[in-house]
Amino acid sequence: MMNDDDIKALADRRVDYLRRKHPDISLDYVLQSGPCGDWVIILYAEYDFSLTGFDIIESRTSWKRPNAVEMYNTLVDEGYCVVVYVPDEVKNDVKKMIKEMGGRENIRVFSMNKLLPSIEA
Repeated sequence: MMNDDDIKALADRRVDYLRRKHPDISLDYVLQSGPCGDWVIILYAEYDFSLTGFDIIESRTSWKRPNAVEMYNTLVDEGYCVVVYVPDEVKNDVKKMIKEMGGRENIRVFSMNKLLPSIEA
């Protein structure tokens, strides 16, 4: 099961990869904790610090927090691109939850398997 250190290490690797691929954008991340587990929010910004998008890396359990879809919707409603990465075994459950809870259609959900190979490229 993915723990705090795994999520943090994954975020470190993802941000390092993105910085190499896109040196013209500013990237940072915030590790969040809650009763359902830990998750990471990666922030994409221009160098004037204007935010442009978010990657959210969820654990096997963190996606179940009651306000997850509300958070995704808020970010989309504010005009940001939102991509949610989840373990492969919960991807369909996450997509179903987002749909059932009124998630915006343009919230993109990908398996971490999609995230991990891109880090190594």
